[in-house]
Amino acid sequence: MTENSKVQPKKEIGDDPMNPVPLDQRQHWGTPAMIFGGLEFSITILMVGSTLVNSFGFKKTIPIVLFTFLILTWIGNSISGFIGAKTGLASTIIARQPFGAQQAKFIIAMVVGVIS
Repeated sequence: MTENSKVQPKKEIGDDPMNPVPLDQRQHWGTPAMIFGGLEFSITILMVGSTLVNSFGFKKTIPIVLFTFLILTWIGNSISGFIGAKTGLASTIIARQPFGAQQAKFIIAMVVGVIS
């Protein structure tokens, strides 16, 4: 075998959430965007939408949905995603520095619950 024909073994990707993900191992932004976009069409979101339309009517529901999607969901997820992309860390790890380990878990759970 020649030197050029040797197959280099793949690097194992470690799963250490306390360290940033190296730049060469990060995903393209489209992959998580498709996942989070798909979450907008889950059965619970569709049930909430049908309940709103049933309660307020279609015309009154449009501003409610636009507000929640544009202001709460998309802006909140965009800010969180931007910070995560720049640092390479998960939201709970970023929140751990100012708030501590237990409070960070609670705060992130509350943010996800409110935004969802």
